[in-house]
Amino acid sequence: MASDTLPTLPVPLEGLVNYVAKHPETPMVELMEPFRKYEGHLRQAFAQDPGNELLKDPHVNVLPLFTEDTPNIKIRARNLASESEEERSKYIMPLSKEVRRPHNSPAIVQSLKDFQRNFNVFSESSLIELDWSNVVAAGSSVVNSLLPVPDEYNKSKRGLREFYHEKFSPASDVDLFLYGLTEEQAVEKIRDIEARIRDALLTETTTVRTKHAVTICSQYPTRHVQVISQLAIPRPLPGDLRSFFADCSPYLQIRFGDLDWLRRGLLGCCLRWQAGLLYPPCPSVIHNPDQPHRLVAPEPVV
Repeated sequence: MASDTLPTLPVPLEGLVNYVAKHPETPMVELMEPFRKYEGHLRQAFAQDPGNELLKDPHVNVLPLFTEDTPNIKIRARNLASESEEERSKYIMPLSKEVRRPHNSPAIVQSLKDFQRNFNVFSESSLIELDWSNVVAAGSSVVNSLLPVPDEYNKSKRGLREFYHEKFSPASDVDLFLYGLTEEQAVEKIRDIEARIRDALLTETTTVRTKHAVTICSQYPTRHVQVISQLAIPRPLPGDLRSFFADCSPYLQIRFGDLDWLRRGLLGCCLRWQAGLLYPPCPSVIHNPDQPHRLVAPEPVV
């Protein structure tokens, strides 16, 4: 049974952005470790004790993204000249010089408006008519739309479309997750999503149902939209957020167009750091939060 006491954090969660900004010389692994343990304890609670009082807050372990602190979310670029051979060997997917972002440059777009513009172009406006109640977008469609676009492609929607479909992420889908619904309500919600996507597009759509998802397909360049039906159960939003495999899985709630939150893990991802952790795929799996499945040693892996 999970404890009712959360691990101590060096600062309240809402102060994480400024905490990282005030410690530019401290490795991100070290800065994020207490927050990782904090989330691990919540994962354990979701798995073993879903009625725990710690889980009553619908926004537990998520924080507002676009605030006055947003300008402090900046890139922490590697200093290749000062790295030892041992440290370099820990980076299993090093970036090439051409795509490496400058140190201290913005790690994400600076406003919800910029994100919505990017997301609409990324998804070819297929979700423009969507009712976002009980729905979240998560995964690569969110993080790709949050990342700053190079100036040469950011001058027009035509340039953005070329960037997303030809240069950056041509194969990504849009993943949607449902929460807080009964099985019957989830079925009706999926039907509503399908109808709204069909009405938003000028081309024909085809809907494919598999064991764990309903995928709405259309002509290129419209991306497939997957509604993950496996998680469409009557539990609060944080339960879905604990279900991702990777520690940096992003999530953004864009209901009503002005309520935006992200998981703590996305901050490290956007700063070009990742702990290299892989958690069990479902919060119903009981596991030790201090010993997740490791892809690599707990060092920066970018």
